[in-house]
Amino acid sequence: LRFDLLLLACFLLPLSLVILLEADLYDGWRHMYFLYAPLCLLAVAGLRAVRAARPPSQKRAYGLTSSGLGATLIAMAWLHPHQYDYFNLLVDRATPERLGAQYELDYWGIASWEALDHLRARYPGAFYVNDSQYGEIGKNMQLLPAADRQRIALDDLRADFHIHYDWPRAHAHAVYAPSFTRRVYGSTLFDVAALNLSLVDAAAAEPYRAHYRAATDRPPVARAGFDVYLDEQAVTYVQEPCRLEDTQPRFFLHVTPVDPRRLPAAEREIGFANLDFAFYRRGVRLEEACLATVPLPAYALKRLRTGQWLRGQNRALWQADIPLALSPAARQRYRAAYAALAADAPAVRSVFDVYVAAEAATYVKTPCQAADAEPKFILHVYPVRTESLPAGRRAYGFDNLDFQFDWQGAHFDGTCLAQAVLPAYAIKRLRVGQFRAGAPLWQEEILLAR
Repeated sequence: LRFDLLLLACFLLPLSLVILLEADLYDGWRHMYFLYAPLCLLAVAGLRAVRAARPPSQKRAYGLTSSGLGATLIAMAWLHPHQYDYFNLLVDRATPERLGAQYELDYWGIASWEALDHLRARYPGAFYVNDSQYGEIGKNMQLLPAADRQRIALDDLRADFHIHYDWPRAHAHAVYAPSFTRRVYGSTLFDVAALNLSLVDAAAAEPYRAHYRAATDRPPVARAGFDVYLDEQAVTYVQEPCRLEDTQPRFFLHVTPVDPRRLPAAEREIGFANLDFAFYRRGVRLEEACLATVPLPAYALKRLRTGQWLRGQNRALWQADIPLALSPAARQRYRAAYAALAADAPAVRSVFDVYVAAEAATYVKTPCQAADAEPKFILHVYPVRTESLPAGRRAYGFDNLDFQFDWQGAHFDGTCLAQAVLPAYAIKRLRVGQFRAGAPLWQEEILLAR
């Protein structure tokens, strides 16, 4: 009994610590391989206990074991030929794409063989397929008949078809409808998108031709390496004529919102949503033209920065900054915020007047030119209790909320106004100002009675 309790502790204690400490682990259970030995020993101890039990208890134990194995076998048969992707019965499998939101359904790309087999059977000529990060598509190519291996080649740059399988969550962002999809329990295991529309039938290509006509019906907002078109829903990139080499450099697309609080927490510090992409994940080829489309976030936008860059050299090939005019509703919100300050005295009068309320610090200058707001703004928040700070900032004693005016400000009626949201904890004082190249241009201290 003592030995069995020791085995149980060796198995359960590390698992409990991982859960309680919320420890970071590698994918799968590779950080916990050492649990395999006590797991096997526990299984042997269980089998010995069943063999030593009375016949009625043995039947119940064998019945429960058979039920568990039977449920797994049924699930694997249901999922065939993708039975390696079976799931705990307690996992939500009814909600569409629920599994894909929680798991990497085909991490090793095993199912790419089925995608290759579909392409082999449907398209008799020579064509290219994207290579994969870990080479699984190339390995599965070896399972095709020799004649098909001769006519199908792997090349991301020239890919006529793209097989998505590695990151299931990417399916939620796909712009183009896949030509072939395999689903398990309502979640996408993989899909195949046609990138070269000359290989598909006219009906399948027509939606993209219609999108091309609609996008290019208006003047582009930028003419650079690609012409950039913009509407309320998406950014569209067009080049005609287009060479394959033009699509190879990675595209960058940085989207700055009017309200930075709409950004995920991880992106608030940089002040924009990073929607960078590879062309083959967002684009198609239409005869002589290349067309890529990226959906825009639903929140109000202030500016876009886009272009292409060479990752190895970390060098931009071309870049365009696209300011977006404030919508009438957004402009009215800034005017209303400015009008609301009229009844209050600023906490600081300096290059910018700074007003402090419970929720935000507001920087105002009038009259104001765009150059006045170019230097980065200082906002250091000193709490009453150091423990209120994020762990990484406690050694400094303050929270650094420095920001660019573009992130959370606007120019209107000759006025510059920016609002920075303050943390919810009790604040002792603020340091505000502006700096350029690490040197303060002006700064002030604001003591708060909180």
